[in-house]
Amino acid sequence: MMADEMKKRFYESTIVLIASKGKNNQLFTNDQYMSLILKVEESKNKITKKTPEDYQRLARYDFVKIGASEKLIIPVKNEGDPIIYYAHLDETFQIIHD
Repeated sequence: MMADEMKKRFYESTIVLIASKGKNNQLFTNDQYMSLILKVEESKNKITKKTPEDYQRLARYDFVKIGASEKLIIPVKNEGDPIIYYAHLDETFQIIHD
């Protein structure tokens, strides 16, 4: 029961933090995370002229498919560089708690 209480407090404080940060933040809900993956995929697959937003998005985000799931990552510049993942709020609590 202690973990449920901690999870609830985590979400409450995170929602307050997101509200105070405005639109320019890297804290994603699950819906925002999935929407961003779709937008990145759309930007990568565009054959016609890309918009400045597409170039901005591709400079900041990329995604990888791992099995059936897709994960948002920071674009890898060199082959030996580590892969750095973005996590949505549901995953963030699990990462911190474990």
